[in-house]
Amino acid sequence: MTVANFLRALAGAVLLGMFAVPAVQSAEPTQYPLLSRAPNVPPNLMLILDDSNSMDYVYLYQDRTPDLWKLPEADVRGDKRPSTDQYARCAPEVNRIAYNPANRYDPPKEANGSYRAKGSVATAINNPPCGVSGTPRVYKYTKLDPPLPFYLESSYTSSTIEPGVPSYPKSANRTDCSSASCTYAEESQNYANWHLYHRHRVYMATTALSQIISDAPAALRFGWASMNHLAVTGTIAAGIRPLGGQDSATRKSFRTWLDGLNPGTTIQGTPSNEALHRMGKY
Repeated sequence: MTVANFLRALAGAVLLGMFAVPAVQSAEPTQYPLLSRAPNVPPNLMLILDDSNSMDYVYLYQDRTPDLWKLPEADVRGDKRPSTDQYARCAPEVNRIAYNPANRYDPPKEANGSYRAKGSVATAINNPPCGVSGTPRVYKYTKLDPPLPFYLESSYTSSTIEPGVPSYPKSANRTDCSSASCTYAEESQNYANWHLYHRHRVYMATTALSQIISDAPAALRFGWASMNHLAVTGTIAAGIRPLGGQDSATRKSFRTWLDGLNPGTTIQGTPSNEALHRMGKY
């Protein structure tokens, strides 16, 4: 029995003792709050989006053990980019933002619930962050115990995305692939979607938020703010208001706001405590 269940059982026993119930009776627990009889109050959701400079980054490293990077602790502390990440930055097992062929990457959603245009395959293939122009390369980190060094090429295997490779492994998440494996066209399009909409932290966040809010119920009361603007100036981009149905004024306004967040618009610092304090007073 968990602590929570134990406390519930204890509270129930105390109540029974207080009221001296002569016989146990079967009763349906109340489905509404005991102090309120308004069961359909719309929920309020206030979003604070991190707009600090780190949202410009194209890496997200969780393991910063100095020996794995062959760097002193000071060079891997916090959110610094390790200078020895030549291969690690291209492996999703180490860099959580790197292209992962096991994931399906969709475009963001518009205010009306439709997906935006897919990423340009030509642009992505000719401008890969890993590999050479025309041939993106994907690295896979070999997980062992103890772990292999992140800075050594021998710690990875790699593959390329190119017309000469006709098929690619298909994971359960790759519902965009119509057969038992993925074709070059399917793999290159998935890569292009990642390249345009998921390659930076800020793009990954705004794409995910567009998809989540697109599926949110119309009854939701919704507002939003960026962390630095809220913390420094107290500015809330949009106060609580009804979200409304697809293509509503609120959804359009939120979509426009997301479009204004991109690399280059971020601000130095992550004042999360002050932002939460100001939001709590809203």
